[in-house]
Parts: sequence; C-alpha cells; structure tokens
Amino acid sequence: VCSSDLIIEGIKTEASNKETFNVYNPYNHEIIDKVSFVATKLDVQKAIDFAKSHMCIWAEMPMFEITKILHKYADLLEKYTEEIAKIST
Repeated sequence: VCSSDLIIEGIKTEASNKETFNVYNPYNHEIIDKVSFVATKLDVQKAIDFAKSHMCIWAEMPMFEITKILHKYADLLEKYTEEIAKIST
C-alpha cells in the first residue's frame, strides 16, 4: 500500500486534519492506496499563498520558456497516459 497525499509547496504532505480513506482494487477488493480525504481550508490557503508568492517567477519568464515547459508537460502526459489512466481509475 502506498500513500497519496496532497502536494503543497511542491512537497508531498498529508492533509492537516490527517483524515484518509482507502482505495480498493475493484477486482479483489484489496486496499491498493490510502488517500488524503480532503484538503482543509488551511491546506488550501497554504497552497494559494505559495502559488501567489511564486507567480512573479512565471510572469517574468519569456514566452518561449513557458512554451517549452508546456510542451514538455504535454509530452510527459502522452508518454505516461496508460499509467495515469490506471492510477486515476
């Protein structure tokens, strides 16, 4: 069993209330993951504050650099489509 948590400030972390729920394999009903139940207001505010404080980095980046990043992201999504589909279903 692995643990899927929130990602805040680029760091994997539990929800501040530590609540989780089990994810079951639909075939054999075994627990395959444990996921943070829900982000709290505190978690969301922490993520928003971090994003706001780093927005200037993105805003100051040349458009061709942003384009390179987005194309790389698209390439990775395409490359790992099967794995992403398995994880998200």
